Amino acid sequence: MTSWFVIAEATLIKDVLRILKQLSLFFQADTSTVVTAPARIEFAKSKLLALKSHCGKSEEKFLASFGSDMTYKEVPISKSDSDEARFKSLKAQFCQAILDNLEQRFPGTTFLNAAQVLYPVSWPDDPVDNALFGENTLVQLYKTFSLSA
Repeated sequence: MTSWFVIAEATLIKDVLRILKQLSLFFQADTSTVVTAPARIEFAKSKLLALKSHCGKSEEKFLASFGSDMTYKEVPISKSDSDEARFKSLKAQFCQAILDNLEQRFPGTTFLNAAQVLYPVSWPDDPVDNALFGENTLVQLYKTFSLSA
């Protein structure tokens, strides 16, 4: 494996898997709840979105190693003139496909969005705004579960 493009693909996959692993470990934790899940999902999406145009940890290490002496882990690497452009295009498409998959698996539902009112981190800092924050949303949650408001 001495092709720049193949190694760049592998580093991209490793960077994406790192993000998905963090999300998976969050869901496996006893502390994850329906209230905290949307924030974690959005965080993973934002990291994937950033990865479309910026380097991840593995890609950065590879590019730094390759740039200095045209080797990676002491193995000479061959690079064609079109490799960077091809990789940039593939990277954007791959990250978008993962983002689309997350959107499909975790659509923004009314319930999940309404549950955010129960998460203190989402509460406004201003005391006046905080006093009335979420009243309508709580009524909506009560109705969802057939409780009287």
